[in-house]
Amino acid sequence: MSMLSEDGAGSLAVVMWNRTLWWAVDELVEKLTPEQLSNLRVRTGEHLAAILTTTFLRTAPAEVDTKGDVDLWFDLTDAQERRRTEILPGRATSAGLR
Repeated sequence: MSMLSEDGAGSLAVVMWNRTLWWAVDELVEKLTPEQLSNLRVRTGEHLAAILTTTFLRTAPAEVDTKGDVDLWFDLTDAQERRRTEILPGRATSAGLR
């Protein structure tokens, strides 16, 4: 029997402060080239995925897909803070979002 209720009570939630989202947008603009930014597909929500993932990984993506590979690739070796292990294993040095 699951301990989760039908309304989602007890499930993991990621909460982000609005200023952290603004930081993520600034980080993306600072770290990505204009070409990489223009390759974020708005219709599929890739730009939102980049902002939200940058927010909770505490680093901008190192690569943005231009050839049909992983959409966003993150190098976590220099991430600013430790991440919660429920989201990503604490020793992970990279992450990809497809």
